Amino acid sequence: MPNNTLTVTQPTGEESFRQPSDEIIARELATLTTDPSSFAILQRDDWHYIQIAQSASGHFYVDYRDGEDATNLFVEKQSFQSALRIILSYANGRDFTVGLTWHSIDNGGVETFNDAANERAFEAGLAGEFSRSFEFNDTNDPAQVKGYIGYHGLAEWWLNDFSAAERHEIEEADYERNEDFDEILFEEWETGISAENSPANNEDDVDWELVELAKSGQLEDTEITSSNASLTQGIVGFSSSNNGEFLAGIAGMMNQSNSRHLALRIADKAKTLLDASRQVSLEPKAATALHFAYRQLMGVYYRSREEVSGALEKAIACAEDMIAVAPGVMVDPEMQVNGLPAHDGYKQLSIIREKQGDLAEAIRISRQALEQGWSGDWEQRIERYEKKLAKLNK
Repeated sequence: MPNNTLTVTQPTGEESFRQPSDEIIARELATLTTDPSSFAILQRDDWHYIQIAQSASGHFYVDYRDGEDATNLFVEKQSFQSALRIILSYANGRDFTVGLTWHSIDNGGVETFNDAANERAFEAGLAGEFSRSFEFNDTNDPAQVKGYIGYHGLAEWWLNDFSAAERHEIEEADYERNEDFDEILFEEWETGISAENSPANNEDDVDWELVELAKSGQLEDTEITSSNASLTQGIVGFSSSNNGEFLAGIAGMMNQSNSRHLALRIADKAKTLLDASRQVSLEPKAATALHFAYRQLMGVYYRSREEVSGALEKAIACAEDMIAVAPGVMVDPEMQVNGLPAHDGYKQLSIIREKQGDLAEAIRISRQALEQGWSGDWEQRIERYEKKLAKLNK
C-alpha cells in the first residue's frame, strides 16, 4: 500500500494523519464544508498527491498530480460518494481515474477551487464525463461477470438462463436507462443547483451507509461502488437492495411489449429469491422494500395475464404478498409523510376478485384496506360491490 499522509485543513486549524485507514479518510472527508479554508490533501511526496474541497455549490472538486513534471488534473461537481470513491481508490493504490474525464490545470496552479476557468473547463468536458463507453460483456465465465449481477451472486443464473443475444438486450436496456438518468443530471447541473439542494448539502442524498462501511473498516479490502458500474461490468462494493429486490427492478425495466418475455423470466427468479429471503417478522424498511419489489412483479405478471398461462395467478400471489407485508409498511415513517399512499396490491386484487365474480372477497379486501388507512376510493368501491352483490342475491 502507498505511503500516504492525509492533511485536513479547516478554518480552525490543520491536522495530519500518517498512513490513514479508510475509515479515517471517510470520517475526515465528511467534515469538509464549503468554507474556502476547508480542504484535504492525501500526499505521498511533494509531487504525488490528490486533494479535495467542497465548492460553493456544495459539490466536490478533486485534483491530483503524479510527478514533478506532470500537470495537475481535476474533476469538479462530484457527489460525496463519487469523491470518496476517488480518494479511497488513490489511497489504496487502485485506479481512481476510471469512468471520469479529467481536465488539465496549468502548472501555475489554481488560485481557488471554484474559479471561472475551472468552471468553463468543466462545462466543456461535461458531456464527455457523462458519456459511457459501453461494450457487452460476452464472457461465459461466471467469475468474469462483474457489476450488479456479479455482486448479487447471479452470474451462473445469468449465463445459464439467457442466450448471448438475450443478455445483450437486457444490458442495452439498462445502459439506455442509465443514459436517460445521466441526461437529467446533465440538465440539472447545466442550469445550476442551489447549495441547499446540492447532493453534498442534503444528507438525504448522501450515501451515508457507504461512509459507515468505510468508518467501520469494512471497505479496506474491497472497491467502493462505482457510479459507472453496469449490470455485468465494473466493481460494486455496496447495494441497498438484496438480490430479489434488484431483479424485481430489472424485471420492471424490461416490462415493455417487445421484451416482456424476458421480464417474465427475470420476475420468476426475483419472486423465488424474495420468497426465500422473506422473514415472518420484518423491520419497517425491509417490509417497504418488499412492498415495492412485489409491486414491480405484480405489474409484470398482470400485463401478461391474457397471453401467458399462469401469469394471472402469479399477479394475485404478488398482490397477496404486498398485503402480507402491509403491517410493516404502515409503520415505516417514510410511508407516513402525508398519510399512507395508495396500495396497488389491495386495489389490483379487489379488481381481480370483482372480475372473477367473487364480490364478497372484493368487499373484504376493500374494507381491510380502508381500515388500515391506505389512500383510495375504498368506500365507493365497497358501495359499488355491495350493490352488485345485492342484485345477484335477489
